[in-house]
Formats: sequence, C-alpha cells, structure tokens
Amino acid sequence: IVQINLRDRNRMAIQSDLLGLAAIGVKNIAILGGYPAKVGTEPDAKEVYDLQTMELVSYVRKFVDEGRLFDGTLMEEKPVFTIGTVENIAGKPIKELIDRLEAKADGGTNFVRTQLVFDMDLIGEWMEEARRRDLHKRITIMASILPLRDAAHIDTALRIPGIVIPDSFKARLSETESKEEGLAIAAELIGKLREIEGIKGIHIRPIGGAEDSVNKVVRLAGLNAAHLMDAGV
Repeated sequence: IVQINLRDRNRMAIQSDLLGLAAIGVKNIAILGGYPAKVGTEPDAKEVYDLQTMELVSYVRKFVDEGRLFDGTLMEEKPVFTIGTVENIAGKPIKELIDRLEAKADGGTNFVRTQLVFDMDLIGEWMEEARRRDLHKRITIMASILPLRDAAHIDTALRIPGIVIPDSFKARLSETESKEEGLAIAAELIGKLREIEGIKGIHIRPIGGAEDSVNKVVRLAGLNAAHLMDAGV
C-alpha cells in the first residue's frame, strides 16, 4: 500500500505520482494528511496541504470510475486503485469520529487504517459504533500498531495527534531493560484486536527506525502466512 501524503505535495505532483503508480501496476493507495512537520526530522519544512483528504478521494474516484484526470481530461485507459484513508479513534466524541468514518465510506473510500492503537477500550467503543451503523460491512477496517522501543519512545509517539497510550505501558517499559517488551506489548495488542468483530487487518508501523521489529512482532503474535492472507495483514 503506497501512501499519498497531502502534507508534502500539491495536486499536480500527486496526479503525476498516481499516473506513475498506475503505470507500474500499483493498485493500493492510502491517502493521508500527514503528521505536522514539526513532529518529524525536518521541523522547518513547509507544509503543502493543497487538497484535503476527501477532495483527493473524489479526484481518485474519477480516475478509477471515469478515467478522468483532475482537470476532467479523459484518459485512454482507466487506472485501477483501491483507495484507503486514515481515521482517528480518539480526540473527539465517538459519534463525531464515526460520522467522519461514514462520510469516508459514502465518499468512495474502500478501506481505512486507524491511528495507532494502544487503548483497547477506545478502539472497542469506536468499533461498536462502527458496527452499529454497519460500516464494517461497507469498508475494510485495519488497525495500526506501533512496536515501542522503550519508555522514551512513548513520549515521541504522543507528539502525534490522536494517540492515547495507557500509563501501564510506560510503566512496563520503564521497569524492564529488555528490548523485547515493546514487541511483546504489540503482539498482545494484535491478539486482542483479532478478537474484535469488524477489524479485518493489522498495519504494523515501525516508526522511528524500528523496521526490524515487524517480523519479530508477527512471530510473537503467532501470525503465519495463512493468517496474514486471511486477515489482510
């Protein structure tokens, strides 16, 4: 799944990216606003935000459904894309958050990835309302997981909007010198998420130089190739 980050590129650059992705056969994209530049390694970078998320979803739907460029020009061949977006599970009342999810389903989004999940009560309430509106039947919902390196990593993660991390996790990471504790937490969260009706996949996000953690978390969570295919991980 290739991410299209609205923070970094204007509509002309994004259209060029989409045409290039279609040309090389990429079919899955996730459209997201992007974290504020001040959170990352280039805090002085200028943010673009030429388009909002659902504006770009609408443009890409025309790409896919009508074979039209952003300016309406008809292409010789329609690109094929499955369109994803990202959604918060915290920061606003549950009804308002699920209103946003429903609007994305209505607007043509095929799948959604949640913001990073650490609080099972929060994701449980969010999914309960999503199921009440049958949104889990209309859109594929994937939960995002961040393998934490240590207690200091929590402070970094909390700079990202829309993330809630229980104090118990910071306590666990503070009380051990094991480099595996954060991976164990991620595996435990995956186990619990797999039990929630309507969650169809897990997105493991190795933010901050933790790329080698993905395979370890998959192993600790007991996921094999069949699980990955069935669950959409």
